[in-house]
This record gives sequence, C-alpha cells and structure tokens, in this order.
Amino acid sequence: MTMQQCPSKSHHPSRHGLQKTINNTSLRKHRDVYHLAMGIEVPVFKGIGLFTEYKYTTTAPRGEISGGQAKVDLDTHHLVAGLAFHW
Repeated sequence: MTMQQCPSKSHHPSRHGLQKTINNTSLRKHRDVYHLAMGIEVPVFKGIGLFTEYKYTTTAPRGEISGGQAKVDLDTHHLVAGLAFHW
C-alpha cells in the first residue's frame, strides 16, 4: 500500500491510504481485498521521526471445497509504530 503524507498545521504529517487488490487464491470465486491505513509521524531529529499507523484489511473469499462450499469473512486490524528515516 502506498502511504500518502499530508502536512498539517501542527507540523505533524498525517499518513493515509486506501488500496484495492485482487485476492489471488486457489478458490474459484475470489473476492477483492480492501486495505485502509492512517497514521501520523512526528519528527524528533533531522531526518528521523516516530510514527504510528492503524491498518484495516477486509475480504470475504468464497469457493468450492470437497463436499460443499466455503465462505470466510476476514477482517484484520493492525496497530504499527516505529522509526521513520528520511535521507
């Protein structure tokens, strides 16, 4: 996912992105996968910042399996934090 940075008035760039991908599985009927992410980065030194991001992913693959059909609703939530280096 490509994260976009938007400068804000408080000099803390926000980070956000939305992406749609195709679920490439062996299931005959696949569903799209959607990713949503947002976060913020705070500079601490020249070229170094601290960031935190929230990421959400959702999909609902369906397919035929031995003896029937299967459908799984998948929703994941991730909270990520770390150092960002810019040079």
